[in-house]
Amino acid sequence: LRLSFFFLMIRRPPRSTLFPYTTLFRSPYRVMFIGLKDLQEYMPGTGAKSLMKDAKTLWFPVVVSGETQTKLEMVEKKGKWIPGEFGGLGPVQKVVANQKQLPELLEPIKTGAPYTLKLLKIPELYAVFLYVEGLQKEYLIPAMVQPQRFQLKNGKLYTADEVLSKLSEYAKKIAPDKVI
Repeated sequence: LRLSFFFLMIRRPPRSTLFPYTTLFRSPYRVMFIGLKDLQEYMPGTGAKSLMKDAKTLWFPVVVSGETQTKLEMVEKKGKWIPGEFGGLGPVQKVVANQKQLPELLEPIKTGAPYTLKLLKIPELYAVFLYVEGLQKEYLIPAMVQPQRFQLKNGKLYTADEVLSKLSEYAKKIAPDKVI
């Protein structure tokens, strides 16, 4: 009787193999964005926070067997959270890698916790950053395809003003009627 009770307590694995037992959803990243017009009008010293708008989106990195495999995006529509995109491996892997090396990146500038992390996108430039708001300054860490087009390097910590000054020059070359 005890042996049969033991086997009744063992849970059967899920039927779906989409999310095996080793799958985890990491803490989400709140997605913010800076629009083209705001970037074109950027004034050095302003920082990123005043330009950022809430995209009403969360990115959940999906981790399988310890490796970031993809992301699940949730979008807020009319006060309800609905599934958005599922996929987009490249940027989310870069963002997660940036977050893992954050203590090492912040050590030389003595910006310890507390700090706020968000995901910052500049859609018209196909630019993605990990945004770090410290007690004194704002920082951006590129996490995109071809950051060298803006003379930036993925995984490197920059002040927000340093990055936005560069990107503003690129944004000024884009005609508003050319944006999709």
